[in-house]
Amino acid sequence: MGVLLSGVISITPFKQTINKIASNGFVVKDDCYFLASLLPLAKNASKERFIDCVGYECFVNSIHIDANDEKYLLY
Repeated sequence: MGVLLSGVISITPFKQTINKIASNGFVVKDDCYFLASLLPLAKNASKERFIDCVGYECFVNSIHIDANDEKYLLY
């Protein structure tokens, strides 16, 4: 797949960003597990706003990929 996509889009910025997010590890807060890079971005999120840890974790740990924007692929 990488060979097929190599001429279409550059996946290097994507890989670098994902590696950076993952390499920062995890943080445990309120018995939930979060990507340490993403937790500071969820300033208004709290466990009380979700039914369980799964919803809270999914909200905080979500990564959006924009296939139409090579400069800002992840946000």
